[in-house]
Amino acid sequence: MTSAEGNLIAVNKSDGTELWRVPIATGADWGAAVTGGLIFQGNRDGTVRAFGDASGVVPSPSPSETPAPTPLPEAFELVKTFDATTSGLDDPAGLDVGPDGNLYVANALRDEILVLDPTGDIVRRWGQHGTGAGDFDFQRNRGNDSTGAVALDKGGFVYVADYVNNRIEKFTGKGKFVRQWGSYGQGDGQFLGAYDIAVGPDDSVYVADEVRDDIQKFTTDGKFVTTLGGHGSAPGQLDGAGGLWVDAAGTLFATDFNNSRIQAWDSKGSLLWTQGEYGSAPGNLSLPNDIAVDGAGNLFVLETKARVQVFDSQRRPIAAWAKPAADDEITFITLGTKGIVYVSDYFGNRIYKLRVLPQIGAG
Repeated sequence: MTSAEGNLIAVNKSDGTELWRVPIATGADWGAAVTGGLIFQGNRDGTVRAFGDASGVVPSPSPSETPAPTPLPEAFELVKTFDATTSGLDDPAGLDVGPDGNLYVANALRDEILVLDPTGDIVRRWGQHGTGAGDFDFQRNRGNDSTGAVALDKGGFVYVADYVNNRIEKFTGKGKFVRQWGSYGQGDGQFLGAYDIAVGPDDSVYVADEVRDDIQKFTTDGKFVTTLGGHGSAPGQLDGAGGLWVDAAGTLFATDFNNSRIQAWDSKGSLLWTQGEYGSAPGNLSLPNDIAVDGAGNLFVLETKARVQVFDSQRRPIAAWAKPAADDEITFITLGTKGIVYVSDYFGNRIYKLRVLPQIGAG
């Protein structure tokens, strides 16, 4: 037992006579426990003391606390920040680099596609708020929250996930309308919340729907092919379908926002792996919103409001980049050439242009 004075006391269980006592640190929270010939005493500071038997009561050192995880090395260096003043950004959301080397951005609050050169200067822009061909409506939640997504194929055609209009629109790289497909609903080729879009090496178009919690696959002209996912937490299911990426082999990568994980499917739609659990330690994920994969197989996973973690081709965490400003809500990520990474900051109305540090071995 423990006394109010801060002593650990042993008594005879038959008659209650005191056998021994030893002073212990004040602040004990719990009664003593006996096991394996030792007596253990917990304290408010989170430590536990162990004592020997009555023949020689000598406190042993408290078990050391679990060491804090070793921070991951820095992943990127900042090259430049594109901001609202110089680059016309207004709630930048999804983004992609085209074969022309320019950065295509869903400039969500303005319901337009904004094209920037690698220095952040405006090349062109197109679109306006509306429902007609070539118009956009990125104002989800009745204008209180905006989002949009854009992806390019190897021929330079631009595909836009037009969230509120529940459709996909296709344009030339100059912004000329080509076609559209989709409508509101849960059937094949319909959408409830088309959140992100990606194009594979065969020009297949993948659309992640954050409300349906699935990923639909289409041909380049909008013909429905198949559906992956579905709401849930089992492997292959999604809860908050997020960002997409398709690599040169046709492997599809997706972030699973509320399940705090990432998943991958092969080009035929078979699930390859599922990885991740909630947390802030290296390798854990907190609300992963987008993903990009380089030619060396490194995975760049963007966690909303927190960081970008880099995993190697074996999916081991190797580096990280923390958002630099308190008002950042980083949302989407894409890759340029020669180790360049772009990250959109929705609340800050800016895009970070970053360079992968050499130790990562980006490809």
